[in-house]
Amino acid sequence: LVVMQPVPKGMSALETIQYIHELGGIAIAHHPYTPQWLDTLLNVRLSCRDLVKILPFDAIECINAVPGSGKRYNMQAIDTMRNEHINIAITGGSDAHIAELVGKGRTYYAGNEGVLSLRNALVHGFTKGSEDYWTLSEKAMYYGRLMRSIMRNVYHRFGSIN
Repeated sequence: LVVMQPVPKGMSALETIQYIHELGGIAIAHHPYTPQWLDTLLNVRLSCRDLVKILPFDAIECINAVPGSGKRYNMQAIDTMRNEHINIAITGGSDAHIAELVGKGRTYYAGNEGVLSLRNALVHGFTKGSEDYWTLSEKAMYYGRLMRSIMRNVYHRFGSIN
């Protein structure tokens, strides 16, 4: 976050975090826990998992607004922060994959100076993640498009969900 140039691909997680910090950015572990079956299916690691315990992230996304079993992975992130005494900012994100569902997850912070207020809140750990209620039709749309995307990416070996 707050990085104005591309971060090169192929670096380790630690190298990536260090590079982001060198650029003055904020390194956020996005949905650190995801289903392992999905990693296996796509043949790619989608999350950093327990690296949140040892790497110098500035924040961890603990509220990933994915309906259904996604809550389990949010709780795993929160439990890891508590059990490991990781005292950094918590964020919330939509992980929407489709425009209609952007904003289901969000990060709250104090201030009225836009990105500067967000950056300061993240640096000092004064943020809160939150998510909206999902209607049945929104869940159906989300999972329908997600499954279609996964199948397309498995077929084409893109190594991603998007």
